Amino acid sequence: MQEKIRVYCDTNIYLDFLLGRKDYLRPLDEFAHRIFRRIEQGEFLLVLSDHLIFELRRYIEEDTMNELLKDLIKEGKTLKVFKTNDEIKQAKAISQENWKD
Repeated sequence: MQEKIRVYCDTNIYLDFLLGRKDYLRPLDEFAHRIFRRIEQGEFLLVLSDHLIFELRRYIEEDTMNELLKDLIKEGKTLKVFKTNDEIKQAKAISQENWKD
């Protein structure tokens, strides 16, 4: 079986999806809906990071986030990645400012 393409959606994609956001050219939520539909259909594997979860908690309710992700997680359509202490140290060494972002 061919490995699925892994996609990482940043916080804005989730917010577009949940809030129905638009810009001056087009509805941004349509793109977000297409991505999540393709993940649900098994075409893509959604990558979730600890940093993404941290950011989502700043903007949306925990229940809303859980409702969006629970079935994808349960059905094995996600891949969770976490930063290590070594990676945090490396990031701090590269930039003393703005490393939390």
